[in-house]
Parts: sequence; structure tokens; C-alpha cells
Amino acid sequence: MVTTSLVLCLLFPAEVPERKLTGTWVPEMVELDGGDVTRSIFQNALFPTKVRFRGDSSVVLIWKNGREVTGTYKVELKTNRILAISFKDSITVKGIFILDGDYLLFCCNELPASTVPTRFSSKNNGIIYLLKRTGDE
Repeated sequence: MVTTSLVLCLLFPAEVPERKLTGTWVPEMVELDGGDVTRSIFQNALFPTKVRFRGDSSVVLIWKNGREVTGTYKVELKTNRILAISFKDSITVKGIFILDGDYLLFCCNELPASTVPTRFSSKNNGIIYLLKRTGDE
């Protein structure tokens, strides 16, 4: 019982303020509809190859070809750990996340998505990103 509580405290710390997300993140693993698509994100421009969270709650998605898309992000901690990223074209992506030091696990649904996942699964139109923070700012 104590071990289970310790694991849950490590996975779900009491607070995750936005500033802890600040930095540049690169995908270590991407899973889509139950399959690993990590290699294809580097060969194609289907997913961003970098995500840069800034301290002012802005976010920049960067593709391999240099294309950048900017938006804002917000962390919601009231019921679940939800990360919401909104873009200028009125698209908002919401997903659940776990932040552990320099690793960010994020799970969302494929667009257009009207729901937020309740568990980490890439099946049924889900996408899981495992991102690692780099030294780039």
C-alpha cells in the first residue's frame, strides 16, 4: 500500500505550474491508433518535431521543414491534469499529461476532438506523445 502511494505521488505531483513546462521539447515516441509512428514524424512533416513552451504561456510547434505554428497553452489541475493548447484558427487541443522532470507524456484525441482522454491510450483515435526537454530555449 505504501509503495502504491509513493508511485502515485511521483506520477502525479501536487502542483504542475506552467513554468515547469518552459523549454524546447522533442518527441522521443509518438503513438497513433495503437501503432508507433515515431520514425515517420522525422521523415514526413505530419507532426511537429519540436515544441517550445515559453514562460508567457505561448507555445510554438516547429516542423522539420521549418514551418512554425504559434498558440497559447494552459494547464488545468482542478479535476485531471489537462494541458490545453489553442491556436489562432480557433483550434484547441486538450489532453491529459504527466510531467516527470525532463519528460512530458501527453495524450490527446485526433482532431477534430470534442473530448479529453481519460486514460493514456492511442487506440480509438488517440495520440500519445512522449517528449524530452532539450537544452534549447
